[in-house]
Order: sequence, then C-alpha cells, then structure tokens
Amino acid sequence: MIGRSELPLTDRPTTTMFAQVFEGWQPRRRAGCRHDEGVGAVRLGFEKHPVTNLRQALDGFERSGFTLLWQRERVSALLAAPGTATAAVLLEVHDVELELGAGGVYLLDDVDAFARGHADRDWVVEPCDGPLGRYAALRTRAGLPQRFLDPASAEPGVRAHLPAGPVSGSGPGAPMSRG
Repeated sequence: MIGRSELPLTDRPTTTMFAQVFEGWQPRRRAGCRHDEGVGAVRLGFEKHPVTNLRQALDGFERSGFTLLWQRERVSALLAAPGTATAAVLLEVHDVELELGAGGVYLLDDVDAFARGHADRDWVVEPCDGPLGRYAALRTRAGLPQRFLDPASAEPGVRAHLPAGPVSGSGPGAPMSRG
C-alpha cells in the first residue's frame, strides 16, 4: 500500500495539500508600515472603469444586462450587475483615472487617516470630496491602481446604491425595503 506522502500531489486530497502549503503561514508585514492604524476594515466595493466615451461604454454594459443606477451628466455612471440593486461598476470619463486604468475601489471608514498612514505611497489623487464620498487613489510600485472611498458623505441619490460600508454592514448600501 502506498502511504499518503508517497501519492503524487495530484492524487492527494485538496484540503491536505493546502493545509501543508499554508501550515504556519503568517501575513507579511513591512517594517515601519502602519497597516491598520486608524483605518478600520477595508473591503472591495466595486470596479472602476475609466473610459473615453461614456455613452458607448454604458451601452455595452446595458447590453450585458447591467442597470443604470445613477449618472452625472456625461462624466460618470454607476451600474448594478444583472439581478442586483447595488453598485458593481463605475464608468468615468477622467484623464487621470484613464492613466491609472481599471481596478477596484476599496471602501474604508477614513480615507484621510489611511492616506496619512501611507504618506510615502504614490498618491495620484489626494483625498478629496466627490459625489460618491471621500476619495483617493494611488499607484503601486507595480503600476497598479488602488482606489479608496469613504461613502459616508456620498450624495443621497448615490448613497443608497453603494455597497454596505466596511465595518457594520449598515449605512450606505445596506439593504433597503421597497415600498
């Protein structure tokens, strides 16, 4: 009989393989970084897709079953995925965002505290107010965008469509009863 450790990796039970690989694994923390200081939880809220032609991009998403939740002139549009009522995609015409590229928008409780705690990063958009709330964006050393949003100050017409905040699950984006 062949012992478990003699089985090829492809024949081992998946849970055993992952348990062996990740046994004793700890997240890597960089010296001097204040990952959690004053920020609270951070979670993915929705995708942001910078575009050059909002109408064309909006038509493409609507043909795929996405629903328009909110639109500001010819500059930005917030869309829900098919079968949902919560924001999944933000389309926006903006030169700086276009340079950053598409990526996720992470929800947190205090954009300013997060930016202060990571002042050494490449902040392309410093914390500022917008229709979706307090917002900032940076570019990682790998050239990837990271966007952060505190939806607490979002405009009322937008706030109801945003995903729930990162901590309590109440507030903006919390499930609403329909009357």
